[in-house]
Amino acid sequence: MMSTTMTRTPANAQHVDWMVLHRETPWERIQRIKVGLPVYWLDHTALALGIPMKDLALMLGIGRSARKGTAVATHLATDASERLLGLMCLVGQVQTIVAESGEPCGFDAGRWLGNWLLCPQVALQGRKPSEFLDTVQGQLLLSGLLLQMQHGGVAVFSNPGMSLKGCSVKRFLLGV
Repeated sequence: MMSTTMTRTPANAQHVDWMVLHRETPWERIQRIKVGLPVYWLDHTALALGIPMKDLALMLGIGRSARKGTAVATHLATDASERLLGLMCLVGQVQTIVAESGEPCGFDAGRWLGNWLLCPQVALQGRKPSEFLDTVQGQLLLSGLLLQMQHGGVAVFSNPGMSLKGCSVKRFLLGV
């Protein structure tokens, strides 16, 4: 499990395991979404991605009004929870891809995804993946793109021939 100290994280906070979230059933995810994700998960995710929380909230289309309850909200509204959970599952997907490659040591899936989200991608017609985070369909598009990268079916960077086929997944993702 990941453990990170954050200023807004409650003392009894549940820490996030990206791969567990990625592997949850739709039923389990729906239950999480309906209850509302804890607000501190937004902070935790921003920290893991290396993206300022304000910027990440904007990418996800999460405004202050998305926080349930009164002035000190503890959970996100349903729509905001769904988008945040989708992003968290993308981190889990990247972490799973690297773990399945047998080379997870030293790889930071959150940081890698945070960087990838901000870089224009050939497969997205030169657009940044972060532009697709504010809708569930956009997140599904990004998940599919990550799967295609894993299996070598997509041009990822400026070199159209570059894919994950025939090379180390970790080396490919790290660009070494």
